[in-house]
This record gives sequence, C-alpha cells and structure tokens, in this order.
Amino acid sequence: MIKKLFFLLLLVGIQVGICQEGRITILHTNDLHAQYIPMEATWINSDPKPEIGGIVALEYFIRQQKKLFPQALVLDAGDMMTGTPVSVYLYNGVKGGGFVEMVNRVGYDVITIGNHAFDEGMENFLKLLPLYDAEVVSANLFYRDSLLTQKPYTIITKNNIRIGIIGVMLSGLFEITARSKLDGISVADPLVTVQNIVREIDPETDLIVLLSHLGHNDDIKLAGELQNVDVIVGGHSHYRMTEPIVTNGIIIVQAGSKTRYLGRLSVDVKADTVRDYEYELIPVWVNDVENPDTELSELVNRIRQDISRDYRRTVGTLKTDWIRQNYQESNVGQFIADAIRETCQADFALINSGGIRKDKRAGDISKLDMFEILPFTNYVVTFSCLGSQVISLLEKNLNAQHAEEYAILQLSGINARYKIDNGQVRVLSATINGRAVEPGARYLGASVDFIIVDQRENFLGFEPLQVNPMDKLITDVLIEYLIAQPIIEGRLEPRIQRID
Repeated sequence: MIKKLFFLLLLVGIQVGICQEGRITILHTNDLHAQYIPMEATWINSDPKPEIGGIVALEYFIRQQKKLFPQALVLDAGDMMTGTPVSVYLYNGVKGGGFVEMVNRVGYDVITIGNHAFDEGMENFLKLLPLYDAEVVSANLFYRDSLLTQKPYTIITKNNIRIGIIGVMLSGLFEITARSKLDGISVADPLVTVQNIVREIDPETDLIVLLSHLGHNDDIKLAGELQNVDVIVGGHSHYRMTEPIVTNGIIIVQAGSKTRYLGRLSVDVKADTVRDYEYELIPVWVNDVENPDTELSELVNRIRQDISRDYRRTVGTLKTDWIRQNYQESNVGQFIADAIRETCQADFALINSGGIRKDKRAGDISKLDMFEILPFTNYVVTFSCLGSQVISLLEKNLNAQHAEEYAILQLSGINARYKIDNGQVRVLSATINGRAVEPGARYLGASVDFIIVDQRENFLGFEPLQVNPMDKLITDVLIEYLIAQPIIEGRLEPRIQRID
C-alpha cells in the first residue's frame, strides 16, 4: 500500500510540474536550402577539394549521433526550400515535395518555417506543409487570421525531461519576401508572442527551446529581453557558430547552412535550469560516410537524374570567376543587370545583390549553375521613371552601401560620380548610356518583380510611373542571353565612383 501511494504521489507530482533533472541532447540544422547533393568545400586548399553536405551525408551524421545519444531531439530552424532545382521539382504534384520526402527520411522531430517556404506561393506551401512527418511549429505566423501551423509550440518528453519547443518567424518577413507570395499572411511581434507562450508552458516544462528564424543579431537582441527561455536554435543568417553565445542566461546556437554542418548541444537540466552544457559543430564530410541509407540514396539519385536531364546542358563559358558582393559592385551582378537591360532594350537595369546566391568558377556554365545563382521565382519587369528619380535611387543605394544597411542594387546602363558630405551621399554627375541624366526626362528601366513590385519602397524609394511584367523568369532570360553570346569575360567595371 505504501509503495502504491508513493508511486501515485510521484505521478501526480510529475503532472503538476515537479521539475525533473537529467541530460538532453539537441541535434540541430537550419537553412538547408534544398541542398540534397554534396558540394565542394571551396575553402579547403587542396586539389581535388573534399565534398561536404548533402542530405544523404546529413542523415548519416544524425544517425551516428543518435547512436551515441539515443534520446536526442532533431530540430531545424527553417528555410528548407530554395537554392537548388529540387525545390521547384514537381513530386507528387507539389514543388519541393521530393525534398520533403528526403527530409522525412532524416528523422526530424520538430521544425519551424523560414521565409523561403513561401517562394513558390501560398497554394504550393499549403500543399507542402502536411507532407512533413516532423511537427511544424510557428507561434507568430497567421494565415487569414488563424495560426498558419497546427501548433505554435509542442512539448516533448525525453529522458524524463519535458521540453517545450516554440517556433518563431522574423517580423520583417514582408521586407524580404515577395508580397505577392504572402497573400493572407500576417506576422505578430516575436517578443510578445514568445513571452506569452513561455508564461503558459513554463510550469509544464523543464527546458524551453526557441526555434528562431530571426537571424543571429536579432536572436541576441531577443534573448536579452526574454525570460525563462533556455536555448535559442537559430536560423536565417547562415551563421556558423563553433561555440554558443550565452545572453541573459540563454544559450544561442546556429549551424551554418546548406547541410554542411550539424550542431550538437547537450544540456544538463536541474531545477528548471540549465546547469551546464557541451557543444560541438560537426562538419558533414562526405568521405566520412560509411554506410549511407539505401532508400534515401536511391531517392536522391532518382530525382538527381531527372533534374540533370534538363539542367546539365552547357549554355556558356566563363573566362573569369564570378564573385558576389553585397556592398559593392560585382562582376556577376553587372553581368545579370546587363543581360536584363539588353533583353528588355531598356535604358538601365537593376538587380538586388541579395538575390545572387552563388559564386561561379571560370569554365562551362550550365543551366543548373544559373538556377543556383538566381534560385528565386522572380519575373522580369520594365518600368518608367524620371531622371530625378534615378538620382534619388542612386543616392539611396549609395547610402545603403556605405552604411551596409542592405545588399545593394547592381546597375547596368548607369555611370555616376559621387562624394560624401557630413555622412550623406551626394551624386555629382550621372549618365545613362553615356548621356547626362536630365531630371525631367523619362527613362525606361528593367529589373525583377521582387524589386519593382514587392519591395519598391525599400529599393527605389518612389512609385514607378509604369510597370510592365514580361511574364518571363529571370533565370530563363539569363539562359537565353548566354546561348546568344556564350563567351563571358567576367570583367568588373567601375561604374559608380567615389570622388574624395
């Protein structure tokens, strides 16, 4: 009788919130960006360079870690899609469905949503969402006034420890995603939303983990204002953290991007508090994979062969490496802007540096290369504006460049000279196609819908006089341009010059 009473008291104690103690291991990734095949470790000084990442290698490393830590949780902090053709590959009628099936075979427990989940539109996203085997949590994303996911959080018990896991999206979603893809979406304040949920679940949990798609700097800021959160598993900024940062007692981790790294955080929990922790950022080296999952490997190879049939064709030859730059002119950015301008027969053209997602070594250029360089579903548009608006655009862009506020616009058809007075940019002279810009004259510009339609307030700072969609994807424009003139020198021209 005494033993039964003790057992009942213990059971009741667990239910009403007596804190448990023990060790929990969290395996975490973020920003996979549909990287289903390995890539070269370009930073390694060897020839050939070793391969890293890919979904098969990632699954193997997670499987090996779970042998060492059987009670491990496997979490992802968002942005599984956009980056390779598999994210737009139709699989069972859904773009990206094949990558979701690969992810399901990896064995995630809980994931959250990143901004790139919406790149193929709401209709496709809503078809994709129920395909995940993992629980999908997001606390501050709403669709037509209802929570977008089934749960804002989940509570999972591992090793007798009750772990609350909350998902959260950055508040600036509409500033970085095409608004046409976000119809019906709204985003609540991350801090207020998370803190309210923490108050609700704190008595029922021993450890609270935030799956955050805010970015590294915003994670640190959020941690400074939160109470009773223990761990932030971050994403969005692709930050490769070899050691956690602890802010306000909250452990912050993030594991790079594109399946190249797996984070492992082990925490000792006692009295509703993390007493100690160990961390390792594990490179996912392909050469270390000894027994890849057969079914997953077959799925990857089957989809890769389907994609390769369409994307492997060579469309041009590059003489000089294309190197991206976010805060200065780049040769790849100038090439893309030139191709848009010439295709549209416009006076000038613009492309956002942040949309250029891959460097390219000199050599053959394939359709796959162009897709990976420009992976977003952006359409080319033309627009009209006045010369005075061109000058204001230049000054806005140059101020952003020097303040490093956002990835700048790459330009074609425009040359300018400027100076900085009292911290502000002043354009001294500007030409379009060699002729001085006239403030009252009307000019034809060309760009993509993301800049001209969805984010014109951020990039242009004015309302275009006339916008004409071409109904042509930017990648298709670039491929056709390359086929017409396949030898690309890759020179970088100083189109915008500072005068001291």
